[in-house]
Amino acid sequence: MLKNTVSTQKNGDPLLAALAGGIRTREKILQDIAPLFPDRFPTEPGAVNNITTIDRHFKMPQVWKSSLAVDYQLPLPFPSLLTLEGTFIKDIHAIMQEDVNTIHADDPRMTRFIGPDNRYHYPGDTEKRYHEDITNAILMRNSGKGYSANFNITLNAHPWKDVEFMAAYTYSKSKTITSNKSNQVDNAWTQEPSVMGPNYQKLHTAQYLQTPHRVIAQFSYTRQYARLFSTSLSLFYTGEYAGNYSYLYDGDMNNDGIEYDLIYIPRTKEELHFADRQTGEITFTAEEQKEAFWTFINQDPYLKKHKGEYAEAYAANLPWYDRFNLRVVQDFKIQTGQHVNTIQFSVDIMNLGNLLHNSWGVTQTISACNNGKLLELKEVNETGEPVYTMCPIKKDGQDILPNKTFETNRSSENCWQLQIGIRYIFN
Repeated sequence: MLKNTVSTQKNGDPLLAALAGGIRTREKILQDIAPLFPDRFPTEPGAVNNITTIDRHFKMPQVWKSSLAVDYQLPLPFPSLLTLEGTFIKDIHAIMQEDVNTIHADDPRMTRFIGPDNRYHYPGDTEKRYHEDITNAILMRNSGKGYSANFNITLNAHPWKDVEFMAAYTYSKSKTITSNKSNQVDNAWTQEPSVMGPNYQKLHTAQYLQTPHRVIAQFSYTRQYARLFSTSLSLFYTGEYAGNYSYLYDGDMNNDGIEYDLIYIPRTKEELHFADRQTGEITFTAEEQKEAFWTFINQDPYLKKHKGEYAEAYAANLPWYDRFNLRVVQDFKIQTGQHVNTIQFSVDIMNLGNLLHNSWGVTQTISACNNGKLLELKEVNETGEPVYTMCPIKKDGQDILPNKTFETNRSSENCWQLQIGIRYIFN
């Protein structure tokens, strides 16, 4: 398959006039519009510089799934059921991508950095290609290295009349070669964080594994009285990590033209080299940045546990948060002829904890550390070692070096919300 992207940024472009009107399918565009602009829609061999192809032995995605579940009635004086369930999924034919127009690691044009971070250093975005006129030649093929596992334990109980209780804990783990974040093959290849380059992906945490641990619970109390009235109160709880993220360099670290390079986490403060950085009227010296970066590592829950290693894609988690939702429902039964209908009033308070205290029930983000992009490659010194600068952030209008990982996510989703409802239910 040859891929060609047509774009325009000029006012009065005749292509815009031709595209005006209703929505067209790609077939109609190729049939009606493309012949009018042969220079914008080239079809001759060699005219398209982005190639996507499929391995001749490619197979549709296939997995092996094994699951086991057990229900156990607990020996308690009230109804109680304990459920244990485990699932394991192994990739047999998963999808991955490779740019076959990128030179291999053993090509003489490839070099390595010197020092603890000795990743490959590419000769350049264009120079890394076997055929310089072809941007990418993406081969879609299979991989069998990924897997995922899930374990769940759930308790359902009725300890008293009109009272129901449920609690569950879920542990999840998922490893993959690529999370396939895009529906475009070339974008899925470029957007997967890596150390040595997207052609050299290793098994890593899947991007869609937002939280490895999750706890949910529900308490419900329902009381019927005077034959025509019913009141129910339900409290829901969810506790989980707010998401995952990766620590990347700001910019293209290894000179391959792709800005998704995972950082190296130094074992000691002296392992990395820094250069002075001028930001506006402020100069951050090399020593200041070295000290600030080492202090940042020691306060970060992921980085301080992985000193001397490359950061793993999507292996760092946002902080845990707890959220409660409250629902109160009042039913009024109404006799209408031979039928009994119901008027129901409901009150829902979402994120009840935030109503009680403004710091409860809120998630956090990594905007305090430039969204995980802490370092930028400044240069390579005479011995072949990378030299960095630390990326500053704005705080109260001032440029500072990051000193913490997380800060409160200032979003309406973190605010408590009140919802009042009325419903008429026909018998």
